[in-house]
Amino acid sequence: MNCPYCNKEMEKGYISDSRRYRMLWLPEGTNFFLNTKKSITKHNGIILCELPWLEWEAPVAYACKECKKVIIEYED
Repeated sequence: MNCPYCNKEMEKGYISDSRRYRMLWLPEGTNFFLNTKKSITKHNGIILCELPWLEWEAPVAYACKECKKVIIEYED
């Protein structure tokens, strides 16, 4: 998928949560149980916010690190 802002290729991943950083974007294939800032950034993850988040199934998401945009696919 290309970024609608800069037209560069976006990286496929998913939105997740952790106990320490409540909302993350992680690249596809990344271990779900990353729990430190160092391990998240080492695996090219992005900490989106530290606020409590609802429990939900992780939707597919694409990240453009150039524009700092994340696009999430969801189902009705």
